[in-house]
Amino acid sequence: LWGVATAAAQTVRAAAAGGVRGRLVGQRLLREALLDHVAIVVTPEDGAPVEVPQRLVQAIVRMGFLGSVPEADQADDDRPVHVRLAGRWVGLSAPYGIAWLPAVDNLVTRLVSAHTKV
Repeated sequence: LWGVATAAAQTVRAAAAGGVRGRLVGQRLLREALLDHVAIVVTPEDGAPVEVPQRLVQAIVRMGFLGSVPEADQADDDRPVHVRLAGRWVGLSAPYGIAWLPAVDNLVTRLVSAHTKV
């Protein structure tokens, strides 16, 4: 997962410097789009595919749940990370902690009528 997190950081820097398709993009919009991107899809033998957003990958990397930054000759495979499901929540279980996020496809948006003062 270090490779996924590093690639995301490089993408943000490149897009911030040169824009996207020649157009400048705001930092906040760029970061939110990248964090919402589905970085990994895991397909279990007995179930539906599970989407892991970049936001969850960044969470375990930035909180140090993978441990220290690997040396150049050390592969990511040395640090197993397991995808967990609990109801509508997706989790990444790393050697030093676990991070959870509700599955995006399960979020519901409801329109609320405007309230007027009496």
